[in-house]
Amino acid sequence: MALTRVIGDGIGQVTDIKLGGSGSANTLNDYEEGTWNPEVADAESGGNTGTFTSGYNHRYIKIGRLVMVTFSLFNINTSGMTGSNALYVRGLPFGGFSSEQYFTNHIHIDSINTDGTGATISGEITSIGVFMDVNPRFRIFQYYDQSLASIKVQDLASGYADILGNLIYYTS
Repeated sequence: MALTRVIGDGIGQVTDIKLGGSGSANTLNDYEEGTWNPEVADAESGGNTGTFTSGYNHRYIKIGRLVMVTFSLFNINTSGMTGSNALYVRGLPFGGFSSEQYFTNHIHIDSINTDGTGATISGEITSIGVFMDVNPRFRIFQYYDQSLASIKVQDLASGYADILGNLIYYTS
């Protein structure tokens, strides 16, 4: 990859950076980084929310349409949430480019039932993934015993469950 063109006048004045070619598709036209505030909820919007503790700031980097986020939700408390509803993590800094996009990323879960028995054990999971939406939220699902199912609020051991990871997705 080669830097082929820089237009501007001095540091902070660059207006046109092209990487790997001179076409418009090679223009780096957006870079941003910062923090975001995750929210655990039992609905896509509205509904009830839970609480959690966090060990560090939730960070994001956006380069063009590519968004990378990190999150650490420790000791998730689900009191007041509807147990049979899917668990959503809302508040992402940017929405996805399309609804119900499937992504696999690094997700660590602890004290979450993943075998459908009601017990908080690991089970034989084939994969854990994320469904991203155009709205700034995602839900975690599991592929277990040849079926796909969202992690539900009742699957979390309230006050003990942890969800940590990173997510890379495209925004509109």
